[in-house]
Amino acid sequence: MQADTNYTDFEELPVQQGFFIYVKCHKGEKEIVLKALKDKFRDKKIYRQALKKEYEKGKQCDHQNIIKYLGFVETEQYGDCIELEYVECRTLKDYISEHHTDEERISIVEQLASVLQYISGRGIVHGGINCYNVLITKKGDRVKIVNFRVIRSLEQDDFEAVKYISPEQKDDSTVSIDQRADIYSLGIVLKELGFFPEYEDIIKKCTALGRNERYFDASEFLADFDRDDSAIHIDKKWIIGTAVVVVVGAIIYFIVSSGVFSKITLPSVGGEDTTAVDTVASSEIVPQDTTQSVDTTSVQQPDATPADSDPLTAEIKAGLDSVFAPYVAKKDEGLSKWELNGMKMQIKAYYRKLKRNHKGLSQEDQNKLDDVFSSYAKEKRDELAPGEE
Repeated sequence: MQADTNYTDFEELPVQQGFFIYVKCHKGEKEIVLKALKDKFRDKKIYRQALKKEYEKGKQCDHQNIIKYLGFVETEQYGDCIELEYVECRTLKDYISEHHTDEERISIVEQLASVLQYISGRGIVHGGINCYNVLITKKGDRVKIVNFRVIRSLEQDDFEAVKYISPEQKDDSTVSIDQRADIYSLGIVLKELGFFPEYEDIIKKCTALGRNERYFDASEFLADFDRDDSAIHIDKKWIIGTAVVVVVGAIIYFIVSSGVFSKITLPSVGGEDTTAVDTVASSEIVPQDTTQSVDTTSVQQPDATPADSDPLTAEIKAGLDSVFAPYVAKKDEGLSKWELNGMKMQIKAYYRKLKRNHKGLSQEDQNKLDDVFSSYAKEKRDELAPGEE
């Protein structure tokens, strides 16, 4: 254990969960957070061991969606502490109360699933995913998870936290806990974010009482969640289609019942205008087909819009820049295979999001989206090449 008293400006944060308190302070010029035991648990060996065990879990993880575990220290005022990075965040509970859009909430789910896949790939179970331990940055709405659960006792958990905990974690038996416990919690997050009933089947599968009935891991969950024909899209298509049928039926009924057709006089074959003064010209009812056959090979096409001023291209590039930014920043250090896998999942998630957002594009523009995405993603990956070795 490192002994360090170089801390100043202590400020105990209002969030005091379970056995722990959180203290914001300065270590030199840097703001950090100390996670310490509450007074009544500070001298009990089992809780001190739990604090150390959590640090051992957390220090194995280096991911943009995980609060960094910087060290395990002893302080004069708070005893044993985990030293955590400080990031301006609010809790998932606060985020939910802000009433975000579907796409914003979908991004939260995809980020959370991605980081759960990362930690399960390292053989780690978080065990405490809930509305307090999932943080959302105030700038950029990035997910940050913290507080790996190492004690199975529910003694210090409030009701809101307990409902996220899988049944096997509540059981007093010695059954081992695996990544499907985190999948259960992910299903509750999905429900709390307002995706019920649109994603009812996915939520039910996540939160099945028997863990063998749940998704095996987060990648399997994402395959269903991000599928183009997932429940939310099917339901919306059905609703829109039904509405169109009802509206068209009402219009036809109105036209027939009001006798509009009886007032229409078609023009004579010889071209003489026989339309009565009080009738409606047929061209006002049915637009004439003025399409002509044109040899497109002989037509001079206008110059393409410059890429920088093309909104679709600009959107794709800005989104990919955001996805790649944290990985490009670390390329000189080298990226682990877990980070590379996480990056690939985020690229795929962003692509699926683009396709959802631009379902109405023509086939030509859909092809353009694919081409721009593919070429720019390759360009960004090439930037990482030195760090991937």
